Amino acid sequence: MISQATFRFLMDLSENNNRDWFTANKLHYDQARAEFEDFIIKITLEIVKFDKSISIIDPKKTIFRIYRDVRFSKNAHPYKSLKWFSWDI
Repeated sequence: MISQATFRFLMDLSENNNRDWFTANKLHYDQARAEFEDFIIKITLEIVKFDKSISIIDPKKTIFRIYRDVRFSKNAHPYKSLKWFSWDI
């Protein structure tokens, strides 16, 4: 299960999408990423039980990187965020 701390980090990142904030909260990012990788492994193991065509997936190959390429973008925010994320946690 994904914890509220991970959702809180993602919501905070949406509000503070800058390098200084991200650097100060890198530990929270690392924890959230590890938790999400564990989630991917667990859900894949459950899917394999009923769909044998699915193989065990390396979670690192299924997760988009958080860093954005801002070179050719009008949006200068350096990190991908969840602007659409509106649940109250």
